[in-house]
Amino acid sequence: MKNEKYTPKQRQKAEKTKIKHSETTKQALKKAYEDLDSLIYTLTHELKSPAREIELYAEFIEEDNRDKLLPQSIKDIQSIRDTCQNIISLVQLMMDYSRVGFKVIEKKKIDMTLLIRQCFDEQVVTHDNQSVRLQVEKLPELYGDLFMIRLMLMNIISNSVKFTLGRKNALINVSSRFFDGGVEYCIRDNGIGFDQKYADNLFEPFQRLQNEGAYEGNGIGLATVKKVVERFDGRVSIHGTLNKGCVVCVWFPEKYLYYTELLEFNRKGNIKVGVVSDFTGACSLNEQGKRAAYILAADEINASGGILGRKVELLFRDDQGDTALTAMYAAELTEQEHVNVLMGSTLSPTRDMLISYANRNKTLYLNTQQTEGGVADHYTFCLSAMPKQQMYYMLEYLINHYGKKFSIIAADYNFGILSAEWVKFFLHELGGEVVGCEYLDDRIYDFNSLIDRIIKVDTDVLFSLCVYPNHDEFFRQWSRRGLSYIPNATTTCIAVNHQHVT
Repeated sequence: MKNEKYTPKQRQKAEKTKIKHSETTKQALKKAYEDLDSLIYTLTHELKSPAREIELYAEFIEEDNRDKLLPQSIKDIQSIRDTCQNIISLVQLMMDYSRVGFKVIEKKKIDMTLLIRQCFDEQVVTHDNQSVRLQVEKLPELYGDLFMIRLMLMNIISNSVKFTLGRKNALINVSSRFFDGGVEYCIRDNGIGFDQKYADNLFEPFQRLQNEGAYEGNGIGLATVKKVVERFDGRVSIHGTLNKGCVVCVWFPEKYLYYTELLEFNRKGNIKVGVVSDFTGACSLNEQGKRAAYILAADEINASGGILGRKVELLFRDDQGDTALTAMYAAELTEQEHVNVLMGSTLSPTRDMLISYANRNKTLYLNTQQTEGGVADHYTFCLSAMPKQQMYYMLEYLINHYGKKFSIIAADYNFGILSAEWVKFFLHELGGEVVGCEYLDDRIYDFNSLIDRIIKVDTDVLFSLCVYPNHDEFFRQWSRRGLSYIPNATTTCIAVNHQHVT
C-alpha cells in the first residue's frame, strides 16, 4: 500500500480532531470518577443506618438484661457496640473521601491560622493529648471550599496529635511560604515518625505503617488529604524520620489565595511611591529636606537590589499646601499611576485628603509627618512619633525641673488643637496645671497682648504648637521681651523659624 500524503490543512484538521477526542475522553473519564465517588458515597451512607441499629439493639439488650447476663456476655455485647462504632466511623470517613471527588467547590475566604487552631483544639480533645503544643505563624488566607480544606487539615493534624501522644516536649509547628507560583503550608511534628522509604504508599487508601499498630486508625486520612489537594490543582508531600517526627506539606496554586498581592508583587515592574507635599509653598524648606531623604533612601534600596528584586520609583507632586492640589495629585497617583504606596503631606488637611484617596482606592499610605494621633486606619500607617512618645516624658521632666503651671499656644487647626488636648490630658495625669491655652490663626502678627496674658498667669513653662509662617514672629517678640528664661517646650521643630531664640 502506498503511503498516503496529507496536505498541511488535512494534518491540521486531523490534529484538531485528535485533541477534541482527547478532551472528550478526559471529560468522560472525569465524569465516570465523579459517578463512582457519588455511588460510593450513597452506598456507605446506606451502611450507617444498619450499623447504628445494631449498636442500639446491643445497648437495649444490655440495659434490659444486665442482671441476667454473664460477665463474658456483657463484654461480648460491648465488643459488638465497639465494632459498630468503628464501622460508623469508617463509613463516615469513606463518605468524606468520596464526597471530595464530586462535591461542587464553594469558594469562600478561609482564615487558615484560625482554622488550624480550631482543628488542633478539637483533635487534642479527641485523642486526649493535652501535653502537645501548637506553634503556628500568621498564615496566608485561602479562597476555597471550607468543608474540604477543614477535612484536609483535620486529617493531617489528627495524625500529628495522635502520633505525638506520650512524647516528651510534643510540638506541632505550622508554617507557610510562597514559592513556585503558589503557597505551601507545612505541618511538622516530633512524633513517632516513619521510614521515608514507605512515604509513597501513605497516600493510598487503607495503607498503614507497622509502627502505627498501637494507634487507632484505618489508613484513609492521608488518602483524603491527597484527594482534597488534587481537587484544588495542588500537591502534597510527606517526609519522615523514624522516632523523630514527620512533616506534611500541601501546596496550592496562587488562584486559590484570597489575597494575591504578594505573588503579583513579584511579577510587576517598579514599586511606585507617590509623594505629595508642599515643595514650593510656605513649608517648602522643611519638605525639601524630606524630599532629599526620600531620594537617598530609594537610591540605597535600589543599589542593594531593590525590594524582592523590584526597584523603587519615586513620583513627586508639589501641592504647595493647597488641599485642592492635594486632591488632584492624590487622584492622579492612585487612579492613573496606580502607585503601590502614598507618602507625604505637610499639614493635617492635606494629610486627611491623602487618607481619603488611600481608603477610596485601597492604597497603602505611610504618614511620615509627626501626628496628633487618631489618624491611623486600615490603609494609613504613621511612621513618626505619637503624642505619648512626643510629650509624656518631656512633660514629666518639665514638671519635675521647672514647675507645674503650663501655658499652651497652638495653631488653630487639627494638629494644633488635638495636640493641645493631648498636652492637657498628660498634664492632668502627671499632676500639672494648664493656666492658659490659646489658638492662633495665620493672620496675626502682633503677639504682645498674648505675651502679656502669659506673663500675667505666672507660667512656669510655655508649650508651643505653632505651625503657620506668621507664628515665627511670636518667638522673635517673646525673645525681645526678655522672656527666654521661661522654658519653651514643643513638638514642632522647623529649621526656618525662630523657636531657638527662646
